[in-house]
Amino acid sequence: MRTLETTSDLLEFGTYIEVESLLYYLDKLYTRLGNMTEDFMEWTKSEVQKIEDGEKRDNFLDVNFAEYWQLTKVFPRLFLNSFHIAAYSLLETETCKIATQIGKKQNEKFDVSEIRGRGYLESAIYYIKKLTGIDAKNARQFSC
Repeated sequence: MRTLETTSDLLEFGTYIEVESLLYYLDKLYTRLGNMTEDFMEWTKSEVQKIEDGEKRDNFLDVNFAEYWQLTKVFPRLFLNSFHIAAYSLLETETCKIATQIGKKQNEKFDVSEIRGRGYLESAIYYIKKLTGIDAKNARQFSC
């Protein structure tokens, strides 16, 4: 088995910082979405009090309930699904970069992209394990 002098540093390089940044932005955006929901509810309450006609009030509330549903149920689900895809894509890209760096450092004749029959992330993890003996799938750096 070949070893690298900076094995753990190499595995932690880049990915940790970028995932932390993603989590920071996720928290900020989710907090802002919560604030927008509260602002929307307060605005709706103040506006509905101005409407004297019962039918117009009901129509106003129906329309605003649909907006509230989008704001509290639909958008957060789409947002979190998109975030998950972005985070996975980042992890996949960074892991493949690390695998390629390890291969170059060890003067390997093949590249991570040449491993077939697996997904992109699985190929990179397999490649790292073959080159270094490190099981990146179970490494602390890759767990959430």
